[in-house]
Amino acid sequence: MARAAKELGGNVFANHTSKEDAQYFNAVFQFQDQVNPDLVTAIKAVNFMMSRSDEAKMASEKQLTTAVEKVKDKFTNVGFLGFGDREVTNSSEIHGAFKEAAKMYINMTGSIDNAMKLAERDISNLYTLSGNMLIRKTSATEAFRDKGGMDYAIGLVAEDFFIRNQGEEAFAEYDVDDVALMDTQGNGTFEIFLGGTAAVLLAQPNKGTARFSLNDLLIIGQAKAQQEREEARIAAQAESAQTLQEEAEEAQREAEAAEDRIETMDYSPDDLISKGKASDTDAYRAISNMGRNLVETVTRDIGSMVEYATTPETQPQGIISETGD
Repeated sequence: MARAAKELGGNVFANHTSKEDAQYFNAVFQFQDQVNPDLVTAIKAVNFMMSRSDEAKMASEKQLTTAVEKVKDKFTNVGFLGFGDREVTNSSEIHGAFKEAAKMYINMTGSIDNAMKLAERDISNLYTLSGNMLIRKTSATEAFRDKGGMDYAIGLVAEDFFIRNQGEEAFAEYDVDDVALMDTQGNGTFEIFLGGTAAVLLAQPNKGTARFSLNDLLIIGQAKAQQEREEARIAAQAESAQTLQEEAEEAQREAEAAEDRIETMDYSPDDLISKGKASDTDAYRAISNMGRNLVETVTRDIGSMVEYATTPETQPQGIISETGD
C-alpha cells in the first residue's frame, strides 16, 4: 500500500504517513531498490538496522568503508562477479552500488565478511552485462535473456548507428566494441552509451537513432532473423548449385579423358578389358565401360551377319549348288 501510494506521486504518500513511518518505508524501498527486491528481506533488514545503536552502526560502517575501499580496483573487471573476463567503463558506479549494499548488510548482519559476500551476490543478481557496462536488470533487459543477453540487443543496432552517423566528429574515436545499451528510466526505453557516456550527450545523433524502445529492438531482431534465414537459404542453394556444377565439370573431364585414351590406344577393346587394371581410376573405368560396350556391339553385329549368311532363304543359290556338288 505504501509503495503504491508513493508511486501515485504528489502528496498522496506524505498525506497518509507520519514522518517516522515515511522514513521507515523509504528505508524499506531503498533496500528493495538498491539491494534486494524481496519485501520480507527488506523489512527484516530495516528492523535490524533500527534496533542497533548509532555507535555500533558507526563503528561497523567505518570498518566496512576501509574494507570496501581496498577492493575498489577489482571492479574495473567484473569477472569476479560472475560476468566473465570483461572490463567495464562504469566501475565506479558498480563499486558505489556494492558499497551501499554492503552498508545495508553490515547493519543487518554485523559481519564485514558476510556483508561483502552478500553485496557481491546482490550485484550479480541485480545487474546484467551490456557491452562494456554493467547495468541494472529491468523487465526490458530480461526480454533478451534467452537470446544472448544485452550483447544480442547491441548487435541489432550498433553497426547501423555508426553507419547513420558517419562523419560525426564526436563519435570518431569509438567503434562497435564501445557500445552499451541502458534502460536508463527502467521503462523499456534503451539509450546508446559510448565509452560509458550517453551518445545524445556527446552529439545529436541523426534521426534519433540513439534511443530505442523495447518493441523497436524486438522488431529489428525479428527482421534480422528473417534476413539471416533468407541469406542461409540462398547460400545453401548456391552451394548446391556449385556442387552440381563441379560434378558436371568432373563428368565432362572424365568423358574427354576416356575419348582421348581410346583414340590413342593401340590394342583392341578385348585387350583393354582383359588387362583388367583399367578400373583403378575413374578415367580408366570410363574407358573400360566404353571398350566393353564396343565389344558387345561388334560381337552382336558379327553374330547377325553369320545368322543372315547361313539362313537358306538368304543364301545365294549359285554358291550353294556349287558347294553341294
